[in-house]
Amino acid sequence: MFVVKENNEELEIIKEDEFKKKELNTVEITKENKTILELSINSMVGLSNLGTMKVKGKIQAREVVVLIDYGLATHNFICERIVIYLQLAKRDTSNYGVILRSGTTIKGKGVCKAVELVLNEWKGFSVECRALEGGVTMAEYYGVEVLTVEESISVVLNKFEDVFDWLERLPLRREIEHHIHLKKGTDHVNV
Repeated sequence: MFVVKENNEELEIIKEDEFKKKELNTVEITKENKTILELSINSMVGLSNLGTMKVKGKIQAREVVVLIDYGLATHNFICERIVIYLQLAKRDTSNYGVILRSGTTIKGKGVCKAVELVLNEWKGFSVECRALEGGVTMAEYYGVEVLTVEESISVVLNKFEDVFDWLERLPLRREIEHHIHLKKGTDHVNV
């Protein structure tokens, strides 16, 4: 279970164990076809499950986090804020929404064609991304605080670093070193 906070509201996300392959669905609404795309809630908030992995990538030399969700999502999605910030060409579209695994629907804002995504110095291929209304970020990264350890504490930690080593085997069985003597007639404590 995960709790994600957005606009002072807490949302509870229960880990999804179901990994069924999803297909593109089409729903008829008032004589128009409305394409419905699917995206798992884990992908929506940037969380990982067994079918998802996160890697760092670059779009126009700007670092982005890429969520690769194999088997669950039917299309590639990009946060609207990134589209605006990087001034990516976006073709407005109508009649499509994205259904999250939770059942919530988000309106699609458009399609960005030929977005060049670079993963770890590997220049892959251009992909088509769909921009979503409101973006897809519920949790944001603000940085890492590096804690420094005072020298006096560091000396003690280094002196006893073997305390933190993984045990190679269980400790040897020891003889009983102490006893707690109970009053006569008292039952033994069940722990």
